[in-house]
Amino acid sequence: EFVKTTAIVGLFVLLVMLKPDTGTAMVYMAVYVGILFAGRLSWKVIVSVVGLLLVVFLILFFTRTLPDYIIMRVLIFLKMDNLPTLEIFGLDESALTAFDPSQQDTAAAAIAAGGFSGKGFFKPGSLVQLNYLPEAHTDFICASAVETTGFIGGMVIICLYLLLLGRCFYLAFRALDS
Repeated sequence: EFVKTTAIVGLFVLLVMLKPDTGTAMVYMAVYVGILFAGRLSWKVIVSVVGLLLVVFLILFFTRTLPDYIIMRVLIFLKMDNLPTLEIFGLDESALTAFDPSQQDTAAAAIAAGGFSGKGFFKPGSLVQLNYLPEAHTDFICASAVETTGFIGGMVIICLYLLLLGRCFYLAFRALDS
């Protein structure tokens, strides 16, 4: 059954990657690993699956089989987006300017602007109210909420998510069948 479910999930991940929507494919893989964990599969198998996925990703990354935008996201995340590194991967400076991380930077600025207790709801001059934060009501809802409610509100959100996740695992482990 493990091989069958892995093949099915792999097919869906491959189809989503062809779209291309890497973020959704990564979410599918994370959910699958969570399902394996909740299904009481052996730790050795789970670590093997995660290790295999990591090895496949690294092979695709270093052979430049992945699209340029994925390579750029990884390099920017690792703070390795300098010209010598780009030349190693066969990318020119236009690839760096084509990938615009300003949305993430604006979200980080909104979170930082919230401070400890937040700016408050409907505060004029906030990045959310001035529409500097793109898609503040969907893609960046957490950054919007943290700017409004601050560090305290952000911690409440994280605690609520952890409570929900803990309850899901509690119910999964108490289930009579896997």
